[in-house]
Amino acid sequence: MISFLLLLFNSHPTFYCPASVKEDNRLQEIKDRIRSLEKSKLQEDIVLRRQKKVLIRRTRQKYLEEAAIREEELRRELDREKAAEAEKEIERQRLLAKTREL
Repeated sequence: MISFLLLLFNSHPTFYCPASVKEDNRLQEIKDRIRSLEKSKLQEDIVLRRQKKVLIRRTRQKYLEEAAIREEELRRELDREKAAEAEKEIERQRLLAKTREL
C-alpha cells in the first residue's frame, strides 16, 4: 500500500502536496501578470503609433498649407512684376509714339 502511495505521489505530486498547489497558483499568477504586462505594452505601442501617425499627418498638412501660402505669395509677386513690366512697356510705347510725332 505504501509503495502504491509513493508511486501515486511521484506521478502526481500536486495531487498530494499543498505546497505544490501553492507554487502552481503562484506560477499561474506570475504568468497572468506577465501576459497582462505584455498586453499593456502592446496597447501602449498601439497608442504611440496612432499618436505618431496623427502627428505626421498634422505635420504634413501644415507643410502643405505653408507650401500653398508660399506658392500664392510667389504668384502675387509674379503678377506684380508682370504688371510693372506692362506699365513700363506702355510708358515706353507712349514715349516712342511721342518721339515719332516730333
